[in-house]
Amino acid sequence: MAANYRGRLLFEIGAGAGHVARALADSGLTITALDLYHQDFEEFPITIADATVYKYPPESVIMFCRPSHEGFVEKAIERALKCGVTEILYVGLPANRRQDLGGYNARFRRILTDVGRKRENVYRMCRKDSTADFTHSSAEVKLRASR
Repeated sequence: MAANYRGRLLFEIGAGAGHVARALADSGLTITALDLYHQDFEEFPITIADATVYKYPPESVIMFCRPSHEGFVEKAIERALKCGVTEILYVGLPANRRQDLGGYNARFRRILTDVGRKRENVYRMCRKDSTADFTHSSAEVKLRASR
């Protein structure tokens, strides 16, 4: 995964304490972690921001890891697309995908399986078709181990 996103700006939305952001940064990726609140024991610097109104830079990538299922994901995707984000990653259980992604669900394709402690899948939606090759890498192994 790291090779596919190296040199691009990633945003982890709803980052919590930042453990996924830390794993991605440790693999060499440029990441900004966004959340509405600070946590007591943050592992990575958290930018306090509302993802549904944030001004994402064009050509960036956003990522949701185990979102809270409260409806903000679909609104954040809409905002990100308006800003020119090119890819959106979603990490979660298949059972939660439709609820979290709403009307965007059908546009997401599974690119990885069995990540994290709960063995979630990683899904990707591209603004336009992409020929990126998603192969397992040491960054994925670190990400899987950190969750």
